[in-house]
Amino acid sequence: YQTYHNLEIICVNDGSVDNSLQILEGFARKDSRVKVIDKPNSGAGETRNLGMKHVRGRYMCFVDSDDFVERNMIERLVDVAEEHGTDTVVFGMDTYDHVTGEFTPLEYAVSKEMIPVEKVFYAADIDNFYKYLVGFTVNKLYRSSFLLGLDLAFPKIGAHEDMPFTYLALSASKRTFYLDETLYHYRRSREGSLSDTTSNHYRYMFDALDCLRTELIDHNLWNDYERIFTNYALHMMIWKHQELDRPRKLEFRDTCRTKW
Repeated sequence: YQTYHNLEIICVNDGSVDNSLQILEGFARKDSRVKVIDKPNSGAGETRNLGMKHVRGRYMCFVDSDDFVERNMIERLVDVAEEHGTDTVVFGMDTYDHVTGEFTPLEYAVSKEMIPVEKVFYAADIDNFYKYLVGFTVNKLYRSSFLLGLDLAFPKIGAHEDMPFTYLALSASKRTFYLDETLYHYRRSREGSLSDTTSNHYRYMFDALDCLRTELIDHNLWNDYERIFTNYALHMMIWKHQELDRPRKLEFRDTCRTKW
């Protein structure tokens, strides 16, 4: 449980086939702050979209079912958001190995050499911003009125769904603050975890980039972010090319030529 008590916990059961729903309902009976929503399986993006529709709190953040957080996470984030009047607070995270019990800093999530540490900033003022702050869904706190006011949803594209959502939100945020404290623990090596099932098929990456570009244009942010987006798209293509086997590399190159 969190040290910050004035909160709501929205748990969306995405068609689980174990006893997860019964466990959640047990928590809800014991604690009125817990709200359980049950739905057929449709994936992480649509599950988060449904959860957002039920948000009533002043601030909101996302926690994946595999992971866990520090007990003071919400208290620290709300304090920072209130003190600095932010739209968004980004914070530190690490990985937790379920087998070995080891915690490993996730240093690439935020490049401290390029992202202002514990200062308010506007993302467009940072060259190659998308490259230096990974678009994870989970290590951000948003002012609810700001995020919901964007009328933004996670796209249903198969993978990389967090990238266009998170980068659009960060791009629109006029006051972003990076809190250099590790408050979120991303679980690895658990059988059946969400992190084990993410597809690396490159077409999903193109779909995500298309979605981000469209959202930037639709939200009148393209003038501020065209260069940042273009450099990031090139960065992602180089990375994906390195990850593919030789037959896929040739197919990937042809797709880049025709699509981009």
